[in-house]
Amino acid sequence: MGESGPPQIGKRTETEETWNKNVLVADDTKAMLSMTATILKILGCTVETVENGQELMDRLATAKPGEFGLVITDIEMPKMDGMQALAKIRADNNLKQLHVIVYSGDISNEIRNKKIVDDSGAVYLAKPFSVNQLSEAIEKSLKI
Repeated sequence: MGESGPPQIGKRTETEETWNKNVLVADDTKAMLSMTATILKILGCTVETVENGQELMDRLATAKPGEFGLVITDIEMPKMDGMQALAKIRADNNLKQLHVIVYSGDISNEIRNKKIVDDSGAVYLAKPFSVNQLSEAIEKSLKI
């Protein structure tokens, strides 16, 4: 290797070439949903969006096996929050291996949220975030 700095999503490696770049994003804030989708598209991903955890789980229930390579979800949403969705994903034998990034702007519960997310095998990301921070979270999730 010998290169400095973290690997970038745009940098070609066998793992990065083969990961499924179809990403499902859940957030009830349209501006955040749009910004996240835009960043993901810059990183070469195909993006589908939903507006809450229930819609996330409904979409995953109708997805073909392997349709999504990554799920990104906000924590605080109506109908079902991101933590409840994460728990359901991890409890479902067909979904539990799915790569998940959970983000939140709730700094008052950041330490608790990060621990719960990390313990589930998902990746925690504080918002607001930059292109590089999202890219690093994807790399960590995929273990690139």
